[in-house]
Amino acid sequence: MRFSKLYKCLFICCLLALHKPVTAAQCADTSSLPEPGYYLRVSKQYKTAGYVLLIGGTAVLTGTGMLVVGEAFVSLLTLGYHEPRSYKVAALMGAGCLLGSIPLFIVSNHHRKKAKALSANIKMDTGWKSLPSGWSGIAYPAVGLVVPL
Repeated sequence: MRFSKLYKCLFICCLLALHKPVTAAQCADTSSLPEPGYYLRVSKQYKTAGYVLLIGGTAVLTGTGMLVVGEAFVSLLTLGYHEPRSYKVAALMGAGCLLGSIPLFIVSNHHRKKAKALSANIKMDTGWKSLPSGWSGIAYPAVGLVVPL
């Protein structure tokens, strides 16, 4: 019982030690803003890593499945004299790679949205105008610029 209180106190002390107060001057400092292409570059890196894990995990799981089927076939041909091996580790590694790619794609999309929000863009917007025959959507070019404050 005493140890649980000690661990709680140590945990709280660690949290207090990690707390870093932020001053108003640090909040107003704009030198820490990333360069314009940072988020786009990081998005591409995460997406590439996600595809590598996705393809690698698929290859490992496919290979493991082929080995399991081959072992079962050999076991049938030898009438049970050949003991099949276990490929659980390889299957778990493949599944881990497949599941590990999902967060990378999510983070990549998050950084892509940040890059899009920080850049200027030109697009065609649709404005609605009242005509004698009713409402009509008219396309017009629009320029957007987002300035981070």
